[in-house]
Amino acid sequence: MRDKGFCSLLRHGRAAASEVEPRESSVRARQHIYRAKEQGRYIAIIREGMTLRYLTITDGRRQILSIGMPGEFISVTCVVRDTAPFSVQALTPVRLCLFEKEALQQFIRNDPDALHCFLDICVSEKEESESRIVDLGRRTSEERIARFLLQMASRSGWNGESGYSFHFPIRQQHIADLLGLTQVHVSRVISKFRRTGLITIGSGTLKIADAYALRQAAGGRDI
Repeated sequence: MRDKGFCSLLRHGRAAASEVEPRESSVRARQHIYRAKEQGRYIAIIREGMTLRYLTITDGRRQILSIGMPGEFISVTCVVRDTAPFSVQALTPVRLCLFEKEALQQFIRNDPDALHCFLDICVSEKEESESRIVDLGRRTSEERIARFLLQMASRSGWNGESGYSFHFPIRQQHIADLLGLTQVHVSRVISKFRRTGLITIGSGTLKIADAYALRQAAGGRDI
């Protein structure tokens, strides 16, 4: 990921210097990287693994906001705010690049390419949130789950073909907490997709067996 997106700018941008050199950190699965309302001096970019960004409401129920993947900030909010209302937990073992917050902010201010890239990341996160609002408010459970599987495949490098397999350590409870469904309902839909030959799942891997049919289940449009 070092030569892609924001990571590439950090390595090769015109303002790149020793003051924005990261240090590495490893986090075990299920360990918290950031807790709600916590102040920190470091900004983390995911190098390996996946994370969960979530909110917990007063009665203990959890709403997953997003799943973080390699090359991404654990959240852009942490770059511009002293604290954030959500927590971030490692879904799998995670390796992070940690940057001094003030140095990273200065780098973004001083490098026009870095500022443009950061703004693009912010807009993409906003668009993803808006899409999730539509999922929760208007789409059926099958459409929500199919769209989520297609999105995860795309973020993993999928080009749209059938037969594509990718790492998928995400449990049904995670999908339920992300898409506003019950685990029983998610299990029922996933079982249907498997039974009808849209996907196969096993050993932490998901395979898109029938890309066309899965797109149709998602509402008939590419995402």
